[in-house]
Amino acid sequence: MPTEVELKLAVPPEALRALRQRLRQFGCPQRQQTDSRYLDTADFRLARRQAALRLRRSGRRWLQTFKTGEALAALAARGEWETPAPGGRLHPQLLRDSPLAQLLGKRGMQRLAPRFATRFLRETWQVERGEALIEVALDRGVVQTVDGTRTEPLLELELELKRGEPAALLALALELQGGAAQQAGDKVQSTRPGAEPELALRPLPESKAARGVRLAAGISPAPAKANAEGFSECWHEDDSAAIALRAVAAHAADLVAANVGGALASDEPEFIHQARVALRRLRSALRMLGDGGDPFPADLGEELRWLARSLGAARDADVLLLETLPRMESAAGLTALQRRCLRAALQAERLRARAQARSALASPRCSRLLLRLVQWSASTAPAGPPLTAVAPRLARRAQRRLAVQARLFAAQGHCAPDRATGKAARPAGHAERRARRRRRVRAPVARRCAVAQAGRVGTGRRSAPATAGRTGTDARSARRLNRVGMRPPG
Repeated sequence: MPTEVELKLAVPPEALRALRQRLRQFGCPQRQQTDSRYLDTADFRLARRQAALRLRRSGRRWLQTFKTGEALAALAARGEWETPAPGGRLHPQLLRDSPLAQLLGKRGMQRLAPRFATRFLRETWQVERGEALIEVALDRGVVQTVDGTRTEPLLELELELKRGEPAALLALALELQGGAAQQAGDKVQSTRPGAEPELALRPLPESKAARGVRLAAGISPAPAKANAEGFSECWHEDDSAAIALRAVAAHAADLVAANVGGALASDEPEFIHQARVALRRLRSALRMLGDGGDPFPADLGEELRWLARSLGAARDADVLLLETLPRMESAAGLTALQRRCLRAALQAERLRARAQARSALASPRCSRLLLRLVQWSASTAPAGPPLTAVAPRLARRAQRRLAVQARLFAAQGHCAPDRATGKAARPAGHAERRARRRRRVRAPVARRCAVAQAGRVGTGRRSAPATAGRTGTDARSARRLNRVGMRPPG
């Protein structure tokens, strides 16, 4: 099967000029106005099967292209079949080597019609890096419905591998990102004087076809869910721990990148929350699988911690104002005026936290983190035993830790906040909640490997996490309430 391997990067409008200056090192680009029409059935049968069919005119030449594997992935390897399309019309017989007919059937083929279109100016460069040959394409234009009533701006950089290994794509992306600032904890050390500024070239998992389907169907961008099933299904039982961990890292990077656009453009808090959940699941997997002979880069772990803290503050502020405060107001015995003043103060706190989270997501530091995460996930994993061999040990260790922390939690009881300090007796609830978060990644490993311990680890999934989660949330809420001048009820 012919395969296309490419890396897509979102380009912020303010970074376009600096990016084009960097691309000049590769010579003068070839420029072509490109118009594409994407065909599908009325119920988007191809899109639902992660496939796309398009007719594209580049200059005077018409091409028809069928792609499969249109899944959410920044570094994507897709099946691609491309042939000439004389007269700008679809010629299905020229795509007989592809699975197009199999996916559509005879009736489906007859129901194909244009559903959306793209129109953009493409500038391309051919870049050699060692034995690799990469086509760099800068696209500027729009994605739109057929009638042009709904449009979405298009500004992205595509790195397509023509020859060589995928690692070359990530190396070139990091080179174009520039900066290479050395980071320590939360502080970014300045680059050398006169160095080029770092650009926020964020990995872009959503393809042009996926954006077009959204527009054609009239669907607003939705948060990419970081559910446990997605993380447990991105690897196989026969994989080693190192391979499984790389699959989890790639999935987490794609989810964070997929939620960045919505978090920057929308006030919907779920985008930030799902990005935070993806980071949390990745860090849990690192603690579970990363203690073997394949250490995760320490500086990359520090960057994950930085981004998780940045997003966590915004999530805590959302939960406090929307969920916790209504429960606490009645117990506090506040007057209506006091409630309004408190809500105003917490809303201001929430806006500050969200602005900081958005600033972190839009920063070059976040983009570099995601690129490095994808780069690490694409690196060669060392050999090791399959997960089927280590799952029993992982399950037993998870159960022991959970049992110890559950006993500690039960012994200390509910962690009520102290009225004088606003601080909560955090350790028990926090430890319990952390243990269960980690177990949500571990338990699917054991269950899929048919390990007996998985059944015991998976019991009591709902009530205890909810109790422990609320305890931790109340503790953080107490600290925030204390900062705005209100002591929590005791």
